[in-house]
Amino acid sequence: EAKGMGGVEGVKKNISEIKENEVVKLNGTVVQVFEPRFYDACPECRKKLTFDEEGFKCASHGKVENKPQPILNLFFDDGTDNVRIVAFGDNVNAILDVKEVLELKDNPDKFKEVQRNIGGKQLEISGKVTKNTFFDRLEVIANSVRNADPKELAMELKE
Repeated sequence: EAKGMGGVEGVKKNISEIKENEVVKLNGTVVQVFEPRFYDACPECRKKLTFDEEGFKCASHGKVENKPQPILNLFFDDGTDNVRIVAFGDNVNAILDVKEVLELKDNPDKFKEVQRNIGGKQLEISGKVTKNTFFDRLEVIANSVRNADPKELAMELKE
């Protein structure tokens, strides 16, 4: 069991062992990263906004200014298997190692540079395993991301 606030971080698992609805902690390598997409979000709660003739609306907060929020998809491999990770908001900045992911919006050249820098990056990602019914596969919605600790990885390889 991972240390943390009452196991919110998730149970350390190999990708080959994950199951739907588990909260897991995975150590692995970024093998492929896709260009971030953006959606119009509420600046208060970050939920997706609707748009009509009056402008952007949040179901909870009414009329608001939209704040583009990033969604990032990547493939993550730990040697036992690989899984698609879906990340939002600050976790996107953490994975891509950029201060402001909006700089990458409509800027494929800048993204290619970032993409080159993070291929092979080793991370520890905690999140919830969900079933993507469209592709009939498991995915992990990241709720925390940090650079993997090389000492921890070395210890695990020894075990």
